[in-house]
Amino acid sequence: MRDLQAELSVELLNFEATRRNQHQVNLDWTTASETNNKGFWVERMLESENDFSELAWVDGNGTITHTAYYNLVDENAFTGTSYYRLRQVDLDGSIAYSQVRAVRGASEIGGVQIFPNPVDDYINIRLPKLTDVVNIQIFDIKGSLILDTEQKALPNQILKISNLSHLIEGTYLINIQINQDKIYTEKFIKRGN
Repeated sequence: MRDLQAELSVELLNFEATRRNQHQVNLDWTTASETNNKGFWVERMLESENDFSELAWVDGNGTITHTAYYNLVDENAFTGTSYYRLRQVDLDGSIAYSQVRAVRGASEIGGVQIFPNPVDDYINIRLPKLTDVVNIQIFDIKGSLILDTEQKALPNQILKISNLSHLIEGTYLINIQINQDKIYTEKFIKRGN
């Protein structure tokens, strides 16, 4: 079994799985180059299961030397944790696996919303059940910490994170930790200036 990132047939830049809402999970991945890539099986395992199963097939690009972007939306309202991985298949039938990504269950997102998305200068966070302290962290797609702030919030309050115009265009992750307990992770897109 090959590690997808260690082999030259597909140079995988990233693979992300994020809960979009109560009923859907976004699966996004990017390749820098591909050689004889037939495609990808997206595989999923629920925490109540013992093995991965095939979810969907996504055609590859054969051989390319430029960046390719892939996206799949999984209709997934499972209340526990779901695990995802990619099984990349070459034209000769050899396979490689990506790292596994975990996504919290639909019931755990608890009405946390971020908007607008895409973002220009600010982002709002709605935390309807919140009654105490919130720690907010923003990371770029490579995992570098961009912002780390702590705020107090009241029930049904909308927190506003301003001054995001300095961020370069791209994809970011925002971690929202409530009462030093649950962490909610959402993805947002920063528009170009």
